Amino acid sequence: MSEYEEIKNQIQEMSEAMVYLIQDTMMLERRMETHEKYLQNFPSPTYTSNECKKTIVRELKFLLHYTRAGSNIKDLVLDEQEEYVTIVFESGTKKVPVMGDSGIALIQDVIKCLLR
Repeated sequence: MSEYEEIKNQIQEMSEAMVYLIQDTMMLERRMETHEKYLQNFPSPTYTSNECKKTIVRELKFLLHYTRAGSNIKDLVLDEQEEYVTIVFESGTKKVPVMGDSGIALIQDVIKCLLR
């Protein structure tokens, strides 16, 4: 294959890759619009000294889906005593101790568990 044909093939491959990138970008923009509309139904969060761990866990699940580490999460479940968050995957579960954690510490503990 001549150098000209090789460069021409590379240009064709890059053009095809650009089409896929544009399609992926459009898909992500549609997903963002959908989630933005969904969030409009919620009242603005009010920050008080009493953090709502259930809300934090629900929203954390939503955010983690946008990451490689969290893309395979099926659910995050906070137990009734607010001592453990169970991360549910297709292949099983992981239990993360969060007793006594602040909201930010809960988030850190879940993320640390995912990165192990």
